[in-house]
Amino acid sequence: MKTKKQETIEELIELINIPQFERIIFHKIRELKFLLKDEIALYKSLRETFQKRTHGNMKVCEDDGKERTQTYRFQLNLDEDGEWIPTGLSPSPPPHCNVFDVVPKEVIHYISKFKPDPGKIEKIKEFSSAKLGGKIFELTFTRYSHHHALGTICELKEKIPIQPCDDPDNIIDINDSYKKEPEGGNYKELIFYMEKFPKFKAHIFSEFFMKWKPLIDNQMIEAN
Repeated sequence: MKTKKQETIEELIELINIPQFERIIFHKIRELKFLLKDEIALYKSLRETFQKRTHGNMKVCEDDGKERTQTYRFQLNLDEDGEWIPTGLSPSPPPHCNVFDVVPKEVIHYISKFKPDPGKIEKIKEFSSAKLGGKIFELTFTRYSHHHALGTICELKEKIPIQPCDDPDNIIDINDSYKKEPEGGNYKELIFYMEKFPKFKAHIFSEFFMKWKPLIDNQMIEAN
C-alpha cells in the first residue's frame, strides 16, 4: 500500500511531462534551494558524516576492544499511521535479512523518544533491552525532525570473559604427560576438540589473544 507521500511524488513525476508545469516546478526548486541553502547544507553534511562511518567498515575492533559487525546507515520516516519505517539501508543487507533485524523496533522506539534537533548527533555506545535477547548495539543518529531521523547502527560482539579459577579442587596440575604423544598427534587432537566444541575454541582463542599474544609481542616471555 502506497503512502500519500509516495502517491504525491509519483503524481509530480507524471505532471512534469507538462512543459508549463515543469518550468514552474524547476523554478520553484531553484528558489527553495537558495532560500534554504543553510538547512540543505546541514542535512547533506549529516548524511555524509553517517556515510563515512559505513564506508569499508565490514568488521572492526576499535581501541575499546569491542568487536563490531557491519555498520549500516539508515533513515527513519514517520508514516501517516504513526509508524516509524526504516529505509535507505546502506550497504544493502543480505537477501534473507529483515530490515528490522538490522534496525530493531526497540531501537526505533528509543530514537523516536528524542526531541527533534537537527544540529545534534546522539552517540550511544551500548544500547540493549530485555526484548533484544542479549544483543547490544552501537548507535549514532540525529532526530532531524518530527517525522525524520537518520544515523548508523552496528551490533557489538562481546568477547567471552575468562573466569578466574580460585578453587584449588579445580586447578589442574600441568605436567609433561601430554608429551608422550607425537607432537603432530597433539596438534590434531587439539584441533579436533576445538572444532567439536565451539565454546572451547572460543576460550582458546580468547586466552591467546587477550593474555598470551600481548606478553609474547612485548617480549615479556622467553621463547624457551
